Amino acid sequence: MGYVTQPLALTTGELKWLLQSPMLLDPSAHPCLLSSQLPWLSPDRRKQVCHDLSHPSHEQTTAFLETLTARRSTRLGIRYETLWLSLYQSITEYEVLATNLQVQEKGRTLGEFDLLYRAGDRYIHQELAIKFYLGKPESKGDWYDWVGPDQADQLGRKMALMFEHQINLSKTEPGEQTLSHISPANTDWQQEVLLQGYLFYPWQQPCAEPEQVNPNHLRGDWLPFEQLSDYLATLSAKAFMIPSRQQWLNLTALAEQGETDDVSALSEDELIAHLKQHFSGENKQRKRPQLVMPQIPEGRPFFVTPDDWLDRLNQKLTNPA
Repeated sequence: MGYVTQPLALTTGELKWLLQSPMLLDPSAHPCLLSSQLPWLSPDRRKQVCHDLSHPSHEQTTAFLETLTARRSTRLGIRYETLWLSLYQSITEYEVLATNLQVQEKGRTLGEFDLLYRAGDRYIHQELAIKFYLGKPESKGDWYDWVGPDQADQLGRKMALMFEHQINLSKTEPGEQTLSHISPANTDWQQEVLLQGYLFYPWQQPCAEPEQVNPNHLRGDWLPFEQLSDYLATLSAKAFMIPSRQQWLNLTALAEQGETDDVSALSEDELIAHLKQHFSGENKQRKRPQLVMPQIPEGRPFFVTPDDWLDRLNQKLTNPA
């Protein structure tokens, strides 16, 4: 897979998604959680900025894409952080002071600050995260029942790391020493968490929403491959797309614009055949769930997993490494 060099239309769709998508968790879950994008701007100014940045000029979009390419990474999290950095750099009320600034002590890295910026007289440490979690059937709302597609990440584990370590880095002595190089003495740094993404619920199985989730969060379904034919029969869509991970921030635009140079539209039969071949492969890729986007306005994304995905998850949760 190459570096991030997708066309400008993709970047424009992503910027709109970042500015318009709701937060994943309700601010009641932690005082540092943001309730909306672009803090410290007045409502009118926020509305204006969202409009302007959702319809960027060719020059702006090119600059955003160049910033992405310079990071030379295909990771979705890096793409997400870099897009937000590009947005912040284009807002006159914000001054970006540093990004991905490491904190070290005696040669050991303790962590890093995702984004450090100034808004007026406020100095702010912001952590950013984009997450796609699948819910475990029968969940009663426990954050640890929500896992990433590859089962390597959990909502509970991520939030524990975020709230107990990452967001408190500026309050540690090594963190304060690091920040002293980019801010006046005795600066009172404020902490923020910007968390966006999707939650995917098991199809036709009970699964409660995570505790303190944003009631307006983005959602989809997930199901094992053996249920795919039955699931597709419930949809009005006749064409489907399997976006690359780098395109997961552009799902709404993909559903509306349809087939592109980067994503081919598949019929129902083609989708089933493609996923059957994918999951029957011999390499590790066959265990990776696939995200599918129906090609209809207001379509909801869904994950299709290998048939043994849930069994492997239960085994992993029962016998953690």
